[in-house]
Amino acid sequence: MLAVQADNTPVGWFWVDTRHPAGVPDCAVLLGLEARDVEFEAVVLAAAERFVAMRGIGAIEEGQLRRRLVVEDPVVRFVLAFVERFPEFRLDYEVHLDNEGGLLGHLFFGAGEGITDRIVEAYLGDGPNWRQQLEFLDEHVDRWGEEVLTVIGTSFLWRLPFPGQPGYRLAGQLPVRLRALFDQVRPAGLTRP
Repeated sequence: MLAVQADNTPVGWFWVDTRHPAGVPDCAVLLGLEARDVEFEAVVLAAAERFVAMRGIGAIEEGQLRRRLVVEDPVVRFVLAFVERFPEFRLDYEVHLDNEGGLLGHLFFGAGEGITDRIVEAYLGDGPNWRQQLEFLDEHVDRWGEEVLTVIGTSFLWRLPFPGQPGYRLAGQLPVRLRALFDQVRPAGLTRP
């Protein structure tokens, strides 16, 4: 679940199992917690406690937390925002963190397990959300700074299919800012340099 401040600014995530694994009645278990900054860890924990209380559960136990990640890096914050907006990538994100021991933004979006491939697959199958995912990336091109711009440019746009590859026409569907960045990253357009 996403934890937010009073003004709805996201400050982190928490994972709670409302059924205690040992069968302890009226007790949930906090499985994971991520906070945007050290000062927000208490806000995220309080949000988890409210979440449990709203479900009529009287207690929450901090089990063996899978991770306590303090998020200050803009790439991590960008990826968290992406995963919050598109929860179908939540499992990919968790597996990535487990496999890599932390977030590697270029790897998450690009090479091998990449989100880029999943968006292209959705486009080819006319799957859900690919247009919304492009719009999200377009909205965030200039929001997070150079590091995120580099992830979007090199790990998403550079890895879009080239002519002769399935999905290469997706580049023609890019919103305005993404298209401008695409033209910078791949000045030859849809052809290989």
